[in-house]
Order: sequence, then structure tokens, then C-alpha cells
Amino acid sequence: MLTTKDNILSGHVVFKLVDEKGLPLDIIVLELRDKGMGFNVLEFIESACKAKWTKERILNMLLYSGNKIDTELQTRIELAIKFYLK
Repeated sequence: MLTTKDNILSGHVVFKLVDEKGLPLDIIVLELRDKGMGFNVLEFIESACKAKWTKERILNMLLYSGNKIDTELQTRIELAIKFYLK
């Protein structure tokens, strides 16, 4: 069983499911949402950057995952990617 903190699954775990197991992020998001959960996006970004994913790949993955992302959140995601890619 995966452990969570405040119904937030580790972004590192979610990244492994996507990158290593090939599970679609949108399906993971739907399953988590059905259970009243979410995942740590910053940890997901950190893992993706360590795995040498490009900024565009990370952004596309998050933007089309079924998450509601407004302009402010997209800006924060881009800043996080920039931070981890340095």
C-alpha cells in the first residue's frame, strides 16, 4: 500500500508510474481524484527533471493530465521546471 500525507501521493511515485510503468498521467489523476486524493506536482517536476525530461514534455504532461491549471499555476510550474533544470 502506498502511503500518503493528507491525501497527497508522492510526486516521485507518480512519476515512476508514468516514466517506468507507462501509465498515463490522466488516468492516474482520475483515479486519485475518485479517491479524494491528489499528488505532489513539485516532486513530479523534480523527478522529471532528474530523468532529463524537457521543459516541453513536462509541461505537456501536466497540462493535458486532466488537472485544472490556470495561468498563475502554469507560471509556477514553469518556474519550478526552470529551478530544477538549472
